[in-house]
Amino acid sequence: YTKTGRTWLWIGQYMVAFMHWMANDVFKSTNGIGFAIIAITAVIRIVLFPIMFDQQRKATIQSEKMAMLQPQLSTVQAAMKTAQTQEEKVAVNTAMMSVYRENNVSMIGGVNFLSMLIQLPIISSLYTA
Repeated sequence: YTKTGRTWLWIGQYMVAFMHWMANDVFKSTNGIGFAIIAITAVIRIVLFPIMFDQQRKATIQSEKMAMLQPQLSTVQAAMKTAQTQEEKVAVNTAMMSVYRENNVSMIGGVNFLSMLIQLPIISSLYTA
């Protein structure tokens, strides 16, 4: 993340211009950069709120499903502990995957790659700025 990279060219230089404008023209104080960072962070959070809310809702649903499946998973995990051979371990692992598949539970929970993908260049350009 240098001043010749794509992140700088697409987002970073605009953030620096915004922070410079906020510090010198709006706040006119030595704390202007800090206030500009807070303002940028608030804007980013407001823009990404629908995505992050959806991600949080999906994560809550997945955790509730996992709580409902806990009795079934505990028996499969007990079988996993007693499995001796590789074939037995594969069979138990297949049984665990079938429990997840039958109940429509995802292993990654409610992780939303889109929100992380959007936030990463913004945060890295803020760091570079």
